[in-house]
Amino acid sequence: MKAIAELWGWQPLLKLGLVLSRGVLGLFVAAVLGFGLYVMTLAMYVSIWGYGTGVVAVLVVSTGIGAAVGSYLTWFDRDHNISSHAIFFAVVLVCSMVGSWVGLQRGIDVGAIHPIWRPGIPETSVTVMGAVISANVPMFVLGLYKAAKHPRL
Repeated sequence: MKAIAELWGWQPLLKLGLVLSRGVLGLFVAAVLGFGLYVMTLAMYVSIWGYGTGVVAVLVVSTGIGAAVGSYLTWFDRDHNISSHAIFFAVVLVCSMVGSWVGLQRGIDVGAIHPIWRPGIPETSVTVMGAVISANVPMFVLGLYKAAKHPRL
């Protein structure tokens, strides 16, 4: 172990710590933006159309978009060009939407879609969690790759 520390120094551990801390911050920011966008969008949707089946679509789309934006803003890197940014954001957005949908389906499987004390409002915690985790996975993998590949981070 001492030979590894002398050979590489503390740089790999610092890089790993930086990537992990960005990962935790990415989860937090994505959760706040995902849930916050859902709350704002739900208020607007309900004031116009009322409760109905569209509330589920509002939940999936708004948490997916909010989590993707939050994750991407946390992992933003100025070293890439605009086309790379567009590709990365598209991947994060697709992953977040898929994760949001899978989280909603998991909520339906456990019977949490219409709790008796909140009729008509779908369960949000599982959907937000799915969107947040799946939005951060591709950016976390990219962060690990960059930490291993590039000498500076």
